[in-house]
Amino acid sequence: MEMQRSKEDSLSTSIYLLIFDAVSTAGSQQKVIISRALIHSARNAHDRYIEALEEKTLSLNAEEKSTKEKRKLALQVEELKQKKKKNYGRGLKDCFSYR
Repeated sequence: MEMQRSKEDSLSTSIYLLIFDAVSTAGSQQKVIISRALIHSARNAHDRYIEALEEKTLSLNAEEKSTKEKRKLALQVEELKQKKKKNYGRGLKDCFSYR
């Protein structure tokens, strides 16, 4: 989790520096050229963010589901082992009970 935060922090820092460099290169904020592609990119940024967030949620849910299934299977295996031990002991008692 900490690694992911540092990646997000470094990404936002690099975007900030990129914007700062673009404004510095243009000379001032008023001289920055705002193209049609830039406007469309800004409009679509929120949609891309929502898609990425949903994708992340789905992957976390899939991981959680697989973890639950693994735990359930492990419990079932343990129960079967205990039943086998119980039944094996009964079989031996039955063999030696006719004395």
